[in-house]
Amino acid sequence: MLKGPLKIINFRDRGIRAQLVLINSAFVILLLGLLTAIFLRYAKNELVDNIRKDSITLSAHLARDSVLPLLARDRKRIESYLEGVLGGPEVAYCAVYFSDGELFLKKNREGYEAYGKLLPQMAGERGGLVRELTHGDFPIMEASVPVLLEKMDEGREELGLSDNLFFPAGGKADVIGYTVVGLSAENLIGRYLFVSYQWVFIALALSILGIGAISFVIKRFVRPLVDLSKVASHVAGGELNVQIDVKSGGEVGALAGAFKHMIDSIKESINQIKERAREIEDLAEGAMEGIFFLDKDFRIIRENQEMARILKYERDELIGQSITMIAAADSADKLSEILDSGQSTMVEINLVAKNGIIIPFEVNFTPVTSGSSLGVLCFARDITEKKKMIDSLTKSKREISAIFDGITDYIWAVDLDCTVVRANKMFARKVGGKVGEIVGRNCKDIIFIGEDFCSKACPINEYRKKGVIHDAVEYRDKPSGRIYQMRTFPLLSESESLKGGINYLKDVTDTKAIEERLIQAERLAATGRLAANVAHEVNNPLGIIKNYLTLLQRDMSIGDSEIIENVDVINDEISRIAEIIKGLLVFSRPEPRGVTSCNINKTINDIVSLVRKNLEKHGIAVVLDFDYSIPDIKVSSGHLKQIMINLINNSQDAMPDGGDLKIKTSAKNGNIIVQVDDSGVGIKQSDMKELFNPFYTTKGVKGTGLGLSVSYGIIKGYGGDITLNRKKKGGVKARVFLPYGKKKEDANG
Repeated sequence: MLKGPLKIINFRDRGIRAQLVLINSAFVILLLGLLTAIFLRYAKNELVDNIRKDSITLSAHLARDSVLPLLARDRKRIESYLEGVLGGPEVAYCAVYFSDGELFLKKNREGYEAYGKLLPQMAGERGGLVRELTHGDFPIMEASVPVLLEKMDEGREELGLSDNLFFPAGGKADVIGYTVVGLSAENLIGRYLFVSYQWVFIALALSILGIGAISFVIKRFVRPLVDLSKVASHVAGGELNVQIDVKSGGEVGALAGAFKHMIDSIKESINQIKERAREIEDLAEGAMEGIFFLDKDFRIIRENQEMARILKYERDELIGQSITMIAAADSADKLSEILDSGQSTMVEINLVAKNGIIIPFEVNFTPVTSGSSLGVLCFARDITEKKKMIDSLTKSKREISAIFDGITDYIWAVDLDCTVVRANKMFARKVGGKVGEIVGRNCKDIIFIGEDFCSKACPINEYRKKGVIHDAVEYRDKPSGRIYQMRTFPLLSESESLKGGINYLKDVTDTKAIEERLIQAERLAATGRLAANVAHEVNNPLGIIKNYLTLLQRDMSIGDSEIIENVDVINDEISRIAEIIKGLLVFSRPEPRGVTSCNINKTINDIVSLVRKNLEKHGIAVVLDFDYSIPDIKVSSGHLKQIMINLINNSQDAMPDGGDLKIKTSAKNGNIIVQVDDSGVGIKQSDMKELFNPFYTTKGVKGTGLGLSVSYGIIKGYGGDITLNRKKKGGVKARVFLPYGKKKEDANG
């Protein structure tokens, strides 16, 4: 901005003249001081270098003189040599060492007792060493030189010192010791100070002459520059309507013309800046985001239309308000910390609109300076919709995670290196850890369905070998005997390339058992239907044969005793066939007949009473363990007896040499459980799946193969179940489950 009327300025100010004299004088003094320092440094280095050379020379001469005395261990001669060396004006200490580093003799001046030690690495070395030490403000040059015994010819030794102080000619020599000499620069201080005083006096004289010459030149030639300096101060104060009155030619005149052109350019630039400012203000007003500016006290001094609209204020109604006053309570303290920090940052804060509604904003705070004043430029974006979207996504993520963790099967995701990247809680619980502990571990280190699963059936390895992921794999875990079914679904990247797999593992042991039972039931049903047809077809002819045998027996005379006996045998065998056919009919139609309320314990006790003597005759001890609190059950006592007799007979046949038979009753989960344990020879694993099949027997010609299958059909007719299990120490445990209607677990269970 142009201030005041046009001014004609004539300058008489001498400030710049004095400044130039001062600056040039300082430069002259600095230059001369630098030269003095360089010279003094050079002089000092020369003195130190001389000391270094002297220390090397003295140590080398001492080494040459000490060869014979050192070989002869002549302390007196060595001591005289050391005293001679110590007589030098700069020598602080000297010493002689053996080749293994052991001190032979040492001499030193007062105050230098701690010096003259042989460095450990010198022992055995053929080369010399010069090092610089410090004693107070003065350096010490210490030279260590080996004492060499030179070998001239093979088998002949000769003393000598070659031109090389540290190595003999040809390199044939033995190190028999070392000499150490330390020279101090303390005695050379006088020479150094004298040279210093001379140079300081010369530098001072040159400085005075230089300053006088500079003052004369400045007084004559710098006057026009002083005038231009005054003009520059007015221009800096904003007074652009000034006239430059500099009557000088040459470079100064050109400078004045350039300065006038600069003032004109400044005027034009100011006009352009004003135009740009109007453009920026138009852009701010048209912005889709809120923009506002804070002063150093964090009061709003400017805001655009969009900011006022979002907060429901009229234009300029926010001017003068502190930003902390319109911030929500949860953002006020955070906002104060951000503003006080003076750092550029982007944060989420909540501002309160005029109507009291809290609106979330994402605000970019940028500190700016304008002259000496400080402010904060703020860009604010309304993120209400963004927050709603984030909340919705977060809720969906929680729901998906809840579903994922709520699945009772085992699910985990792996990358191509089989590293676990995600797992549900069921899987983590199964492998004995937490989800956070499992993620990042390799699948083979935590899989629980067998050590060789990963090497034989890993879907990721299958993909690497064949380029496909197999559909499903079933695997039996040997330690637990459980059967698992595993499916792997490909985990694809955005480019549709495989980046891992999602493993779904399900325990199908119970499902497999149900499937096997369904197959068994279907097999038994088919066999039952066949047996019913066979029984009907065979029963009628047998009845006719039996009737004719009865008539034949009646018509026979007593004298036909042999024929009568044979007919009786035929009649008995036909009766046995009839019983088998009766069993087939029961197997095919196991519906309860004559169902009454039956006491399980009493019925079993009656059966055992009938067979106990026969069992004891075969060396079988019977133990009864009844739960007398179990309720009565509606079942045919005849069916129950048939079941128990079949189980007891099977146990007796399995214990030809005697053993123990234990029958136990209990109630659990709405079932009466009858358990029959024997200590017999047991059942082969290969026979377990065939036991309930009709006509399957392990007793040879002695058995019909219908006992267990008929019992199975009877029990299923009552909605129950029967299981047979091999015992680890031999024998079989048979368990019969008969429902009595109570669903919750019995107190005795």
